[in-house]
Amino acid sequence: MILRALYDYYHRRGETVAQGWGSERITFVILIERDGTLVGMMDTRKDDKTPKSFVVVKSNGRTSAPLPNILWDNAEYVLGLSKDMIKALHHAADTGTPCPVETDAKVACKHRLFVEKVNELAGKYPGNESFRAVALFYDRQQHKSLPEDPLWKELARKPTVNLSFQVRGHDEIVAQDADLQDYVASMSHRGDGDADLPVCLVTGRKALPAEVTSSTPIYQSKATAKLVAFQVNSGYDSYGNRQGLNAPISREAESAYTNALKHLLDRRSGNNFIVGNRTFVFWASSDDEASRSTE
Repeated sequence: MILRALYDYYHRRGETVAQGWGSERITFVILIERDGTLVGMMDTRKDDKTPKSFVVVKSNGRTSAPLPNILWDNAEYVLGLSKDMIKALHHAADTGTPCPVETDAKVACKHRLFVEKVNELAGKYPGNESFRAVALFYDRQQHKSLPEDPLWKELARKPTVNLSFQVRGHDEIVAQDADLQDYVASMSHRGDGDADLPVCLVTGRKALPAEVTSSTPIYQSKATAKLVAFQVNSGYDSYGNRQGLNAPISREAESAYTNALKHLLDRRSGNNFIVGNRTFVFWASSDDEASRSTE
């Protein structure tokens, strides 16, 4: 079974990421002071223009319903701006003309949910200065000053990339804060111990299932895809189950096989090759010396 093979490969590699976490590419980091004041934008791309990967709380696998990622996301969630709005603001700043930006209700909803999540974290961890700084950033409307930043034109060229925050004086971005480990653990174990939990089809153990699975980006492709997915109300549901509950996979197993596949698909992994418009991945099924040398 492909899922079990990926699950085993993830654990065999030894470079395991905590459940609920994953590697995500974040192009721009918004640098702020402890009081939420905007300092400026930072570009994580190097000479090859590849965004830096950060281990953050993994993508929530959203479908059509708006659902923010935790302290990182695209500009619609982080800034409340669609790609057309970003380009319009850049054009206005470049030409010195006023820019009547129309409010998009869907984008406004995404942004509101993102800010609500920030405020939730700041309230749950009142001693965390990073969470508080991001909450103050929004409370003081500092995000509205970003179009004046020199890097805004770069964001206008790539308006769908991911952004996060960093507090000046801190080494890590806010999306990597240690308190998020506690937050994710509390969410992951909610419902554990219930005798009615389904059996995971990957591990064979009873565990809390993942209702929605994560997408995996494909190198040199704008598309992302899910290895396992069920469309809602499309005739795939059975016995009253919805989405991932139709073929239960534990959250731990889903996190493992998704991270394994992301590693294999990464341009630097050496475990993939491209033929035409297709990407092929490969890995060994055992952990002997010959297998390791092949990989």
